[in-house]
Amino acid sequence: MAAGTHSEGWTMQATSDERDLGMAGTSRAMAALRQRIRRLADAEGAVLVTGETGVGKELAARALHDASRRAARPWVALNCAAVPRDLVEAELFGTTAGAFTGAQARQGLIRRAHRGTLFLDEIGDLALPAQAALLRALETRSVRPLGADASAPVDFRLVVATHRDLEKLARRDAFRLDLYHRISTHGVHVPPLRDRLDDLPALARAVAGPGVHRLTPEAWRALGAHAWPGNVRELRNVLLRTLALVEGRVEASALELAPTPRPRHTGGAGRSLRTRIVRSVRSEVEAHGGNVRAAARALGVSPTTVYRYLTVER
Repeated sequence: MAAGTHSEGWTMQATSDERDLGMAGTSRAMAALRQRIRRLADAEGAVLVTGETGVGKELAARALHDASRRAARPWVALNCAAVPRDLVEAELFGTTAGAFTGAQARQGLIRRAHRGTLFLDEIGDLALPAQAALLRALETRSVRPLGADASAPVDFRLVVATHRDLEKLARRDAFRLDLYHRISTHGVHVPPLRDRLDDLPALARAVAGPGVHRLTPEAWRALGAHAWPGNVRELRNVLLRTLALVEGRVEASALELAPTPRPRHTGGAGRSLRTRIVRSVRSEVEAHGGNVRAAARALGVSPTTVYRYLTVER
């Protein structure tokens, strides 16, 4: 076997195109994604980036910024799920000294993103009061820190991301429908890893480095047959864990992948694929003695994602 290849014909040398816009892979799905990002880079209006957990939505959002005329300006990111709901407005809009007990004068993230890009990850977890304030900032192109008497003009491009169905949340009054329409002017969907398995070698090298050359052809076939419910994040965890523990050639058995049995025919490709992923997640939970958090760490997903698959009807 020639150096830098494996039996499936995948090349292990990352080309300049694979690294284009900071996202590895040359599959048709990735080419379409890059093309859409280039077209939207300088378009007016907010961009909603969607995709499953672990697919690389922040990479796509950052690529939008880097390809735009705002590239030399600030890139400011916030994971809405990581900030307590009673503090998120202070994070976004800033505070004046004494706005509340212990508050100090602080510039908010929106002001920090002036003339650049503000990226809000997991926008579906943003509290309703903060949603209303964000909508006002978008409509008025101004921001008023907590405790301030006046607003200040601000120029920023908003890019948001979510793995949740915002329309469904809006129907349950858990997300503002007017904000949804405002942030979804343009859409970018990042495909799951299972839909672009041709990118596995480039992705593997990007997330785990040159050590992936140690994988045997059988190991590559095992990677290609896996359901990847945790997508690229799961791939990264699997490879880094394996390469750290195994010396020399890496066989398929060393990958410790959750079992992915061939699904029975269920009357549709989508249903079959979902069944395969559900079985994979449940097998990982069983392998960890029912410990959902441990299984989530192994898969590279959140415990919430694991619980969601566990509650799918058999």
